[in-house]
Parts: sequence; C-alpha cells; structure tokens
Amino acid sequence: MQAADTWKSSYNTLTFSIGARAGLQTLNYLGSEKLKIEGYRTYTVPAGQNGSFSFTDVKFEDREGNAIVGFSAPYVPTQNVVVDTVLPSISFVDGVSDSPSLSDTITISVDDVNPDVASYRYGFSTDTVCDASDVYRQSFVSGQSFVISDSAHNGQYLCVKAEDMAGNVSYQASAHPLQIVSNVVPVDMVLSKDVIVENSAIGTHIGLFDGGGNTYTLVAGAVDNASFAIISGNVLITKIVPDFETKSSYSVRVKSNNGRGGEFEKTFVIQVTDVEENPPVCGKWIYSPTGSTAHDVVATLTNSTDVESGMFVDGGSCLLTQNNVTCSVIIEDKAGNITTCTSGKVSNIDREKPVIALVGSDMVTIMVGKSYADQGATCQDNVSCVVSVSGSVDAAVVGEYILEYIAEDEAGNRSDVVKRVVRVVPQVIHSLSPITTLPSTGPMTSSVVWIVVIFIVCFLSVVMIVIRR
Repeated sequence: MQAADTWKSSYNTLTFSIGARAGLQTLNYLGSEKLKIEGYRTYTVPAGQNGSFSFTDVKFEDREGNAIVGFSAPYVPTQNVVVDTVLPSISFVDGVSDSPSLSDTITISVDDVNPDVASYRYGFSTDTVCDASDVYRQSFVSGQSFVISDSAHNGQYLCVKAEDMAGNVSYQASAHPLQIVSNVVPVDMVLSKDVIVENSAIGTHIGLFDGGGNTYTLVAGAVDNASFAIISGNVLITKIVPDFETKSSYSVRVKSNNGRGGEFEKTFVIQVTDVEENPPVCGKWIYSPTGSTAHDVVATLTNSTDVESGMFVDGGSCLLTQNNVTCSVIIEDKAGNITTCTSGKVSNIDREKPVIALVGSDMVTIMVGKSYADQGATCQDNVSCVVSVSGSVDAAVVGEYILEYIAEDEAGNRSDVVKRVVRVVPQVIHSLSPITTLPSTGPMTSSVVWIVVIFIVCFLSVVMIVIRR
C-alpha cells in the first residue's frame, strides 16, 4: 500500500501487493534465484464515504504458507485511507485593483483539509474562465502577499490553481484585469476650449482638460477659481453668468494628478466673448389693400434695423382679419436678439352685405302698347352701395317679363337678389258701339246677334278680372 492514503470518491479500490513488485522476500526464498511470490487482495471503499479504514484481516505469506518477513497477521496499516471529495477554497484577500496602478499587491488564501501546498500556482488569462487549459507557472504561499508590477499582462486576469492530496482541483480568477502603469509625471496640461460667450447660463461647459487617466482640481493661485468648477474629473464649467461689460476674462489655476504621485499645476485664462445685446428696432408697416375690402388685410413690416450694426433686419407679414385689431411679427438680428413688432389697426375691412328693397310692387301689369317706366330699387349699407338691374320689358309684345335687382358695396359684398314680374296684356275694350239692327233675312238673324252680344260681355268680364289681379 502506498503512503498516499487520501482518495477522492471516484478512486474506490485499494490494492495491496507483495513479492517482486514490492521487493519483499520470504524466509524460504531468501536470496533464492526462484521467482518471488507476489500476492494481492482488493478492498473497496464505498463511494462518497469519508473517514479512516483499518484492514485487519490481511495475511501475507508464500505458497507454502510461510509468513512474509516483516509482516504479521492480521495486518494493521500504519496509515488509514481517507476519502476526500471537497474542493479547495480559493479567495483573494487582496486582489487586482479596479483602476490603473503602479503595482498590485496580491494575497491569496487557500483553505482545504488535506492541502497539497506544492500544487499552488497562478497564471494569466484573457478572460475570467480559469481551467486546465490555462498555464500556471508561478507558485505562491497561501496567506502570503506578493507584488505584480510588470505591465506585460495588462488586460489579463490573474488565474489561480490549487489541488489537495486527494486530487481535487479548484480554479479562481481575479475580479479585475491587470492595469499596471508606469509613474509618468505630467509636465503640461491642455484645455480644449478657453472661450465662453457672455450671458451663458450657470453650469455651461467651457472645455475638457486632456485625459490620460489624470484627475484635475482647482487649486489656490488664481483670483477667479470661485467662478468655476470641475466636474466628471476633467470638465470645466461656469458657476456664474459671465458679462463682458463687467469682466472680459477670468483666470483659474488647475492641478493635474496621475494618481501615482505625479502632479502638475497650470494657470488658464478664460476669455469672454462680447455679444450684441440691443434688440432690433421695428420698421414701417405697409397694409394691402388700403381701400374697402371684404377680405383680410395683409400687414407687412419693412425697414427694421439692427441698432448696433445699422443694417436692415428681415421683417415679415401677418394678417388682420377684422377692424380695430392688431397682429405681430418677431424680428431677430444676427446676434440672436429678438423684438416683437405689433402692427397698427385698420378700419377698411367690410364683410357686411347691403340690404336691397323694391320701389313699388313686385307684380306689375300693363296694356300692350303702353309705355313702361320701372320704379327700380333702393339699397342700404354701412358704407355705400349701388343697385344694378338685369332684364328688360318690351311693352309692344304681350308676355311676362322678369327684372332682377342686386346691390353691391365698395368692399364687393353683394345683397340678396330681388325680382319684379311685369305682365304685358292685350288692350281692354271699355264701351260698346250702338247695335244696328240688321235687316231681317230670316228666322236665324236675331239669334246670331244675341249670341255675339253675350260673347262680348263675357270676354270683357274676364279681362276686367285679370286687370284687377
């Protein structure tokens, strides 16, 4: 039995061997040229069982029953078998820094019941998956610190391997990759922009200090530090609203620190840019149309000027949709200053239509051949209006004629249409001539005369009824 008595559960067979393989000799075969006896017996340890085991029924003898020199029966091993299935526990007491550093001090602790300290190794990996495929060359002692100051493995993770006496193996990667940097002391610093426009709001970003992993702080030595601040490590911002007329430049002093003891200080001058602050002046309004109109009036602003440059500024136009109201346009100069210009009021918008009325009856009857004089129509409007008529009457021809009247004001508003009907009817016979008695020519003569008389009376009655209508 070998001296290594600690097993994993998968190694569950114990074999004893004697004879040639073990280099043992019996009394009968001491120094003999005959082959030495070799024997064995196998014991199985149940999988997953932990603890110590004694083999008390082992007897070692040759074929003739002679005992083996140096052994007694029953045989009690000086070391018992221990089954160990627990993996070593690896932890970083001091791990790899999460930020760039000149060096990393590493302390690794390994905890195990049956440690094999000779197996403790570490190496480097491009990812956090540490396994048998990685290379582990450097040894370490559990609980003792060591220093890594070489940047050759920057960007790689520290991988640790530990094995116990039973052959259980654990792997562990560092939480962060190595970021070893050399201590380069800064000798200068640059601000990406050192100009700000006046009237900029508090908190306006001015510029960035060059990065390189350095941090930047305001330090004593400049009179205007209180007017500025540095955020996010390297962004210079305002804490006041700069005014060119009050102060045209500011000075700040900044210290750069690389985090490894390297520092550098420098004073910067921040220039304030003057801006045009006077708003433009409204020009002249032009209105179209100027006469009475039923439509909107367009108000156009012209000849607005920039006070500081004296140059014209683009105007604009707006609509006046009713009398006695205003409209507005906004003008802006090149500096962004704006002015709201308000138009005047107009009184020439007229959307009220005229009212028309006939003079006389809307139904007129005249006898054919008589002259006809139309009475026309009148109109009323808030300004003025004119009546026009369409259609005509031919008094020499019997018939019905229609005349249409409409009124229109200066703004173009039109009234409703009114109509007059003129009827030209045949002449009416108002009296009868004395009836001359015709000589009798027979019995029918008097009858015919009476029939003619009755017809004429009836016709005249119908004509009179028509005239009354």
